[in-house]
Amino acid sequence: QRKGQEDLEHRVAERTGSLSQSQRFLDSLIENIPDMIFVKDAKDLRIIRMNKAGEDLMGFARSEILGHNGHDLFPKEQADFFESKDRDVIEGGIVVDVPEEPILTKNGLRILHTKKIPWFGEDGQPAYLLGISEDITDKKRVAEERLKLRSLQESESRFRALADNAPVLIWMADTNKKCTYLNKGWIRFTGRTLEQELGEGWQSGMYPRDVNRCKSIYNAAFGRRKEFQIEYRLKNKDGEYRWVLDQGVPRYNSESVFEGYIGTC
Repeated sequence: QRKGQEDLEHRVAERTGSLSQSQRFLDSLIENIPDMIFVKDAKDLRIIRMNKAGEDLMGFARSEILGHNGHDLFPKEQADFFESKDRDVIEGGIVVDVPEEPILTKNGLRILHTKKIPWFGEDGQPAYLLGISEDITDKKRVAEERLKLRSLQESESRFRALADNAPVLIWMADTNKKCTYLNKGWIRFTGRTLEQELGEGWQSGMYPRDVNRCKSIYNAAFGRRKEFQIEYRLKNKDGEYRWVLDQGVPRYNSESVFEGYIGTC
């Protein structure tokens, strides 16, 4: 009987040790996951567990988080949003996926992709809420920048298509007064290559006596960021000088930063 008791105690000790080891493994796993992991009590939605990634993300010490609910930690509007999603999980017993969840942390506003999962008790009812949140702020920023760049490229492509088919000569200059773009109409008119015309190369086609006068008007307009009109003679592909009326206007980007001039002849 004593031997039987010892065997039982040995098996219990082994089982206890095994459970303890499994618990330590689970704790280590949760603690080292790079996404925020949190657990809330289903009754009052107070946070009862938070991993290190959650601390780092929110900028709170764990002691400031545990035992508190959303209204203790966040502005009312955000806290109400979090609670409504939590209640959907608890009352519906369903997984709720929130693709973009703004959260005001001590490190500023971040955007999270959060999944909230019901954790059922022995009675079959949700006893806890498990949350997994990935910080997608940087991913979202990169995606928006790519979209903005793609939109800009598409706009530039449309502009070039329109400009190249316009029945006028079109040019663009940067903030250094250098020519950075000439449409196909300009190239067809002068008979020179784009490379020859860019920068200040196009000026070689002006009638020599018109150069100084035109530069003076052009430079003065640039300095004041004003529209201008200049009449001068420009050599065509047949070597003949033709009078043109050049009209230029300052151009600005979406943030109202001066980027140079655009003009037509």
